[in-house]
Amino acid sequence: MKVRKHYLSKADSQAYFTAYLIDDYKEYQQGVKRPVVLICPGGGFMKLSEREGEPVALTFLQKGYHAIVLHYSIATAQDVRSDIFFRALREVGITVRTLYEKEEQWHVDTSSIILVGFSAGAHLAAFYSNCWSDSEMAKTLDTVSARLKIRAVVLGYPLCDLRILSRFLTDDDSMNIEVKAFLERSIEVICKDKSPGILTLEKLSPVCQVNENTRPAFIWHTAEDEMISVENALEYALQLSRHQIPYELHVFERGVHGLALANEFTAGRPEEINSSCQEWTALMFQWLNEK
Repeated sequence: MKVRKHYLSKADSQAYFTAYLIDDYKEYQQGVKRPVVLICPGGGFMKLSEREGEPVALTFLQKGYHAIVLHYSIATAQDVRSDIFFRALREVGITVRTLYEKEEQWHVDTSSIILVGFSAGAHLAAFYSNCWSDSEMAKTLDTVSARLKIRAVVLGYPLCDLRILSRFLTDDDSMNIEVKAFLERSIEVICKDKSPGILTLEKLSPVCQVNENTRPAFIWHTAEDEMISVENALEYALQLSRHQIPYELHVFERGVHGLALANEFTAGRPEEINSSCQEWTALMFQWLNEK
């Protein structure tokens, strides 16, 4: 396996991806192009979860995928109002474009680019799966839409509807103070506004951007997620259904937010080990194999 760190811009040392590339071995599958997964960790656009990066990449490597972990732009105390979300969205597009450019060199099957996101990273992934075909996106990235296309998206406990999150922050008096403050700042970073209006919330919510070019989705969430309501996953699945976009949705009864692989490998605390939710990877690979 080769591990490569690739900066997305010479002028920006923050945004880069780490590529885990399976060697082109002589003894088996020589010259075969492999599917690739592009992983967007969560973190509210203020940090990037390490648990949702490399450990997930290793899971895909075991199944014969190349794996890319994207370290997209996040906000700092100084640039909370800068255009973080759309900067990160462009970085997803740049990474996809790079995979097309490296198709022969890295033995990448560009017809099987899978975009995986968790929490805020899933918000980013879902949004990209809706807008990859926009002519403005291709123009901004100096390419054509065909070289920005992904096969499918995998969304773990996704933030898909900012309207739901805004409502919960307003109505739920029982929410943990630290959690509430974190989510309020996340909305501010995404929207560049502490109190965004409904039009802004809709513009930046993946549920409102589903269209005929939206990519198929595998979605998983837990019913008792204390940070991002399961309504986000349900509403996104409903919009996919209305637009006749293929999807598979799994809602596990128990489980805290941010489970990652839900096993000992990615657990930072005991409640992040959840044997039921560990099944999401097996279910996902079965779904991908049937696509």
